[in-house]
Amino acid sequence: MGDEATREGQLGQQMPAKDAAEAAKPTPSKWDNILVVGLVVYALVLAVLAADQLFNLGLFPPELDKMLRRDIRTLAAIVSDPNLTDEEKKAKAQPIAEEIVNYHEFSVPHLIKALESKDTRLHDPAAQCLVQIGARFFKLPEAQGKSFGTDPAKWKEWWKQTQAELDRRAT
Repeated sequence: MGDEATREGQLGQQMPAKDAAEAAKPTPSKWDNILVVGLVVYALVLAVLAADQLFNLGLFPPELDKMLRRDIRTLAAIVSDPNLTDEEKKAKAQPIAEEIVNYHEFSVPHLIKALESKDTRLHDPAAQCLVQIGARFFKLPEAQGKSFGTDPAKWKEWWKQTQAELDRRAT
């Protein structure tokens, strides 16, 4: 075949051995490139999700957070619906309020945010849920909870103290 330093190229031309070795290496196909780009994008998405959870950025709220916000808005819409009788409001609102209350530790921050909202329809139902949560799960006397009313500052302070107490118990 001739000299070892040369090999025949694709067009019958002589190629140095180094160039022949380079030509023999597989070149990345279009699909290889797409796969690499896909993996990079996937890694970036995972990094953003991890950063969101680690630093509480709130970019991707968990499903529970979405559900609680939706339930609080639904509860407010029910209790402020002028087309419903008091009995109908109570019957529709009770299971939703019970669900919110049962998620007590997760619900409290959302309920406090509802108290801070400009949508005043959220205030009374949020305060009522907070009173129930405080009395049922955190030994807050119902009368004291009712005295907080719809004042978000009082509820924030109570929640801050309650969380500190929970942290003390955990350690």
